Amino acid sequence: MRAASYLTVVQIPEQLYRAFLRQNGLVERTRQILDNRRFLQETFLFGELVGFPVERAVAAAMQPIRVPAGREIPSGDGSRLVLVGSGEVELLFDGQRCELLGRGAYCGEDALLYGKGPFAARAVSDAELYAIPARIISDIPIVQWNLLQTAERRLQHPALGKVRPTRASGP
Repeated sequence: MRAASYLTVVQIPEQLYRAFLRQNGLVERTRQILDNRRFLQETFLFGELVGFPVERAVAAAMQPIRVPAGREIPSGDGSRLVLVGSGEVELLFDGQRCELLGRGAYCGEDALLYGKGPFAARAVSDAELYAIPARIISDIPIVQWNLLQTAERRLQHPALGKVRPTRASGP
């Protein structure tokens, strides 16, 4: 049995669409969401595995954060994931560098998955970051799987010894 569906396509002239965006003050927001979508498509975490509606929702929820070199990056409360847009961020355990993160990499997955993680993060250079609320990505299976793989890999770092957080109970 085949599923039948009906689709209506409405073609809107470009000038009319642009005028609509201008009149409603949506030009900058629309441009930012498009830039965020392009960035997400470049990352390992989101890449080509996430569909348009989900990708757009994530892109719309992204909040830019600028962090000067040497400043700690707050990401350890489990409320958000932090993606590196530009600059370098070092992942630290007990004050020692475990990993250097560049464009497209992320941190905070340990706290997001386990409630509290063993890692801290600090900007090595001036960094532009994007915070994604945990609630936005909590129901995306491939993203959760990738976060889990990254957390498990990072938890294998020799500096951690026997530190192994247990999974936080969630909703």
